[in-house]
Amino acid sequence: MNERQIRVLGPLRVVIDGNRTPIRGRIQRALLGRMVVAHGRAVSTDRLVDDIWAGDPPPSAASVVQVQIHNLRRVFEPHRPRRAPAAVVVSESGGYALRVAADQVDSWRFEAMVRAYQDRVREHGEPDPAEGCRLLDAVLACWHGPAFESFEGAGWAVAEAARLTDLWLLTAELRARAALELDRAPEVITGLRPLLEQHPEREETARLLATAQYRLGQQAEALATLRRAGEYLVREMGVDPGWRLQRLETAILNQSQDLEGR
Repeated sequence: MNERQIRVLGPLRVVIDGNRTPIRGRIQRALLGRMVVAHGRAVSTDRLVDDIWAGDPPPSAASVVQVQIHNLRRVFEPHRPRRAPAAVVVSESGGYALRVAADQVDSWRFEAMVRAYQDRVREHGEPDPAEGCRLLDAVLACWHGPAFESFEGAGWAVAEAARLTDLWLLTAELRARAALELDRAPEVITGLRPLLEQHPEREETARLLATAQYRLGQQAEALATLRRAGEYLVREMGVDPGWRLQRLETAILNQSQDLEGR
């Protein structure tokens, strides 16, 4: 069968033919994570050595990589004949690449679904809110925790984790916007409040949360959300709140009927 699933959105997890399979040891786990970041492209042995040992490899590093690649191949293809070429962790261009379908790696699947949604919007416009919620819920279901959680502190994972996190937050904001159009303010508050606590720099998250709070009659809470967002932007980022936040604050103070929803 050889059905494979690799999860890096949350703790590292590998499932082969329905059975959870441990990836043992820091080096073996790091090799797999680094190849996931490469998204199917080959990573040279020199680059793997430099990344995994953070620029300070031992003399035996290249040999260690070779042994651990061999072990990874046994994980993903336990029944491969001894001299048959590897089909999952392949040798290429003086290094190694991960060859699995996009839907077998959660971060690859997540990004492909985000891009497909964006392409649909560009070609056909925004879907109706109910359909938008359904599509975006499917995208968000890929997410089981922080991107590359098992590789926190690894320099090679930082940029990719930040990029995927930004896509996740954008998707959550799009989903909240669709839910607001359906007058589902309570679930918007439940979903966005913890996100804003973790990512106080997100102006759109603050705007959507404050709008949902106002629609539930929580005017003071809505203004407090906007105030905290503005203070954070000024204090930590040295910028004033954007015009959307400023306009929303004015509308709330004036109790504008435009904020009431349907």
